[in-house]
Amino acid sequence: MILVCDYDLLLVFFQDAEIEKVVSFSQVENLEPLDVSRAQVILADEERLKDMGRKYDSIRRNEECLNSKPLQDVPNSMEKLQSLKALHIDQINASEEHKRRVMNILEAYNTVVMLISKQFMEWDAVLTSLEREKALAASK
Repeated sequence: MILVCDYDLLLVFFQDAEIEKVVSFSQVENLEPLDVSRAQVILADEERLKDMGRKYDSIRRNEECLNSKPLQDVPNSMEKLQSLKALHIDQINASEEHKRRVMNILEAYNTVVMLISKQFMEWDAVLTSLEREKALAASK
């Protein structure tokens, strides 16, 4: 018994005059075609059948790989990957916090260095003016 669900196949069935007289569209699912009609159906769908055969052969050749232990363990691996993903997200968040803290420390360091530099510049200006005054007082 053949179930027909493709319009092209229906056309092939109804090309045969005997089938046309006996069968209506509602009876096509219960149809047992004649040998000629069977051959026409196979020829009409030849490319699809060949393609399916190639795919089946490819699956048979790769069956060992497809049934390998690593592929069988994929569901278990996914659970492990989910926990690793959560850990990775936590590490990213922690690294962002560390980055923020380092930036704050660098800003504080830069501020201290800038303030110390200003203080040294002020002391240098004071010492320079005192040395100038001393040199002026000594030259008089």
